[in-house]
Parts: sequence; structure tokens; C-alpha cells
Amino acid sequence: MRFDYGRIENKRRYGQATPPRIPLEDFDIPVALFQGSLDKLADPTDVEWLTQQISNKVVFRQMYELGHMSFAMAKDMTWFKEDVVQVMNMFKTNVYAESSYLQ
Repeated sequence: MRFDYGRIENKRRYGQATPPRIPLEDFDIPVALFQGSLDKLADPTDVEWLTQQISNKVVFRQMYELGHMSFAMAKDMTWFKEDVVQVMNMFKTNVYAESSYLQ
């Protein structure tokens, strides 16, 4: 859902009392999902749901034994050096965008 400003402000901004859903079907960029099995904020069930919603856009998905804040300051950050940098390097030149990366 979009941000909930409260009933009155939602009405002003969105034209309705509750925030509208984010149209994931319009989401058109490659997505790398880094998830933590110990994450209480973005738990595996929610990540699975998101993956199903945008499955044709997911180019990388990996679960680590990390909690939510561990992605910013874990004792062992090798996952970042090995996986995140690899994914960033794959997309740094937009080669995938030009070559239909998801087909």
C-alpha cells in the first residue's frame, strides 16, 4: 500500500480514505532480493509474496541468516562483497535493460 497519511490527508492526496495499493504490475525494473531468515520486519513470508507478485522482474534472490539491521551492520559482511557487488556489476552498464534481461 502507499503511505497512510490518515483518513483526512489520504482523502486529499489519493481521493479516498485509505491508501491505494502500489501497482506492482507496473513495476518495470530488474529486482535483486536479499532477504534474512531472521528478519522480523521483512519476514520470509512477505518476501515470498513479493517475489510471486514481481517474479518476472526478479534477477537475483538469496536468503541469508541475518536479521533486518544485519544487512547494514553485520559482523560478517562477505555476503555484500560477494553477492551485492556481483549483481551491481551485472547491471552497471544497462546491458541487461538493452538485451531483454528477463527473457
